[in-house]
Amino acid sequence: MPWLKEFMEAGSSDTDWLIQDVIPTDGAIEIYGQTGSRKTFLAVQLMVAVITGLPFLGRYQVHKQGAAMFVQGELTASEVRSRLGVQLLHHPILGDVGSGIWLPGGVWRQIDQPAKWADVRAAAAEIKPIIAVFDPLRAMLSGNLNQPFDVERVLARLDELRFNYGVTTVLVHHARGTRLDAEGTPVNLGVEETAGAKGVAWWAGTVIRLLRQGQTTKHKLVFEKTRTGDLPAINLVWDDVVKEFRPEEAALDETATALHVLKLGPMLAADWHEAMARQLRKRSLELK
Repeated sequence: MPWLKEFMEAGSSDTDWLIQDVIPTDGAIEIYGQTGSRKTFLAVQLMVAVITGLPFLGRYQVHKQGAAMFVQGELTASEVRSRLGVQLLHHPILGDVGSGIWLPGGVWRQIDQPAKWADVRAAAAEIKPIIAVFDPLRAMLSGNLNQPFDVERVLARLDELRFNYGVTTVLVHHARGTRLDAEGTPVNLGVEETAGAKGVAWWAGTVIRLLRQGQTTKHKLVFEKTRTGDLPAINLVWDDVVKEFRPEEAALDETATALHVLKLGPMLAADWHEAMARQLRKRSLELK
């Protein structure tokens, strides 16, 4: 155990970023929004960025690549395949990214229970993920979402991954129901807009809120809490073909591809698909 002086001199005091300005290494991240706001898709897009090294949302640089763990407590195996298959398995541009994502079989719930958590911990020790997504919070606990102690038991499990295994942990959560003031105006409590106990907003170092504008493809991503202070909100457009979000200003005409959006040059889609497939196959072998 080093003395404080030795500890301080051993490394930099600068933030070690997984994704520049957004996701710190070993960070605690909350993504939340109303039902139907496509929170899970955003979380998967975050994992895909870490696996491939491509900029998150086409603008935030990825500093470290590695495997991902996706603990899904809401969708059945068939629902995961039908709803997330394009992103996870057969992305039209990126090819097979699923080889870099560990997904336990079936629906995983109540990770606050010792036996279930032992399985998660064993998987983390084996595959050494750089990022882990738990979706959603309400399925991860066996107690009451409105009881702080019950929620804190889940958060303590996630902190174990962060501190003992160096895993950036992402928790997907739901927003509370809309509340109105005396004049009928919606009340915005900022990071405390989440459902249930408020401990998640206090635990998370980064809080991202995803707002869907009606039943359209338009969304707004709001950084409600980050280590860098205020980051501007991003207007997003949902692409239902490749099942991912793109910044509104980068949403080109229907003939454009994600290659143009990411400003990767005039490479043909087929060439990029093959190059990405080679990179992912190589990465998969390194992870085995």
